[in-house]
Amino acid sequence: ADYVFSSTKQMNEECLSRGIHSTCYPTIGVSSSFESHTSETLTEKDSFLFVGNISYLKGLEILFHAMATLPPHIKLTMIGTTIAESKSLLDLVSELGLEDRINYLGRMPRNELIEEYKNYKALVFPSMHDSGGFVILEAALSGIPTIAYDHGGPSALIKDNETGLLSEIGSKKDSIDNLAQSLLAYSEDSN
Repeated sequence: ADYVFSSTKQMNEECLSRGIHSTCYPTIGVSSSFESHTSETLTEKDSFLFVGNISYLKGLEILFHAMATLPPHIKLTMIGTTIAESKSLLDLVSELGLEDRINYLGRMPRNELIEEYKNYKALVFPSMHDSGGFVILEAALSGIPTIAYDHGGPSALIKDNETGLLSEIGSKKDSIDNLAQSLLAYSEDSN
């Protein structure tokens, strides 16, 4: 390609460092009719939310391992394709003993999803591969923070320690530990 449009500053810088002509052109946004909520409406005290396709690329293996290290009162609700659509992830949930701590709501119409955000402590966006993150914007407009890795789209959308927490990526163990620490910090912060 002679020219690339990048969706994040990080992607743009990577292209430029390789001698590829690039311009950063963010392409995500939300409807102006989106109603903001505050954490005062929280119904699940220590419950976090994941929204997206349930697949390995979304970082769910790391998230499940992180959840397994946390106290049992900390829960996760998942909205998207059902876990049954990914046998390896379903097996991992069972292997880690998380069946009672993870709630699968499946797919949800957008108007219901927007209302659902306000019921959780924070959105968890564990992907290490996404250059965007539309759900991060939805969470912010709903008044809840996002916990994600300091990489790609999330690092451009989240102001660390203000609109969420950005965890460092390291070895698999370090990435699990860092994500678990962020989840625990939000759990303890608002108790």
